[in-house]
Amino acid sequence: MKWYQAWSKFFPSNRLMTPKEFQQALARNANWIKTKIKQGYKIYDIGIDASRVSRSPFYELEKNIINKASYQTHKLPK
Repeated sequence: MKWYQAWSKFFPSNRLMTPKEFQQALARNANWIKTKIKQGYKIYDIGIDASRVSRSPFYELEKNIINKASYQTHKLPK
């Protein structure tokens, strides 16, 4: 099973990302999920983390792309 893992070289370890770096990270994530859709991967939606007040911008981005493509997602097997 694979999932999007941001490349550590793009994430500074000693400071927050700049707005430009953040937008670049979102763009990389968008390209990644679009590629997986085109390749026909089975995508599992792990759902909402109830302990978080708000959604991750990366999760929201992926959900929007998946919904726009009308691509089927699956729940994790129990």
